[in-house]
Amino acid sequence: MLYELSVKLSETLPRYDETIPKCVFQPYTTIKNGDYNNQTVISVFSHSGSHVDAPYHFCPQGKSIEEVDIADFIFTRALFINVETGKGGRIPVERLRGTPGLEQADILLLYTGYSRYCDNEPVFRDDFPALTLETCRFLREELPELKAIALDTMSVDGTDGYETGFANHHMLLEMREDHMRPILIYENMNFTPIIGCRDFFKVYGIPLRMKGLDASPVTMVAEL
Repeated sequence: MLYELSVKLSETLPRYDETIPKCVFQPYTTIKNGDYNNQTVISVFSHSGSHVDAPYHFCPQGKSIEEVDIADFIFTRALFINVETGKGGRIPVERLRGTPGLEQADILLLYTGYSRYCDNEPVFRDDFPALTLETCRFLREELPELKAIALDTMSVDGTDGYETGFANHHMLLEMREDHMRPILIYENMNFTPIIGCRDFFKVYGIPLRMKGLDASPVTMVAEL
């Protein structure tokens, strides 16, 4: 069975804040106006809806979205972890340690409970849960099989991202002198279809391969 874990792009998608541009779908030709076909001009922010952050997002020397190996967007040992927490919650390392299969997983799908609010912008973006910096360090440094994490919130940093300098993004994405691989970040996912899923399964999260970009919208599919 295939389960879609991404939200559909629309002009009413929740945004991190009011400075983020909305999606715009502008008809270019329309049959009802006498044209031969329907065609559309699309204006989409690179972090609109369900998307994946490339290292270049916070690291000028990091790989852009089309430079990341295509295999790094395909996962054979995905692990769903319920870390459900309320408004303003932070996910500490202790919520992850001891999870069966954690050391073998190549992507972690972290369910905070905010999947249920993905169509409710006032709630979805109001002090949503996030990771701690210690948790991000743990993910990168102590789980060598891990290629990516995915969250059902708008950012791996909280709504205080500007105040913290988006420290969590930096911890996961920046190039390091020790050449430790970065961790890709999927944000704004919807894990409702797989709540309660156990054991490993496959996940496909391939973005649009646009040259030089920091991120891209993505359709994520789980195969169980």
